[in-house]
Amino acid sequence: MSAYLSRAAEIDLERIFEQINEKSTQNAVEFLDRVDAALAVIAANPRLARERDELPVGALRIVRATPAMMIYRVLTNDDAEVVRIAHEHQDIPALIAKLSSDETPRA
Repeated sequence: MSAYLSRAAEIDLERIFEQINEKSTQNAVEFLDRVDAALAVIAANPRLARERDELPVGALRIVRATPAMMIYRVLTNDDAEVVRIAHEHQDIPALIAKLSSDETPRA
């Protein structure tokens, strides 16, 4: 099993890192460490987080990597794709609703 970032999640990660880095390089590096740790947890046990049926696109799960939340889906081979990384103060349902058709969870 593995976990990887979609292109949209990579862009989110870069944006959040840059915002944190403007205030503190140390905090930005620690944030990346938390993201790496969360990816390792997702890869080891992709079904650990519950499916979030209340989100506008189904079959998504969320793992916290403070100050962000990693929004991912479990693929049929039990790999996990992180589709977005959102700051904890973002409107998560609105962000997910903007997923393009190629990022919509596969059946």
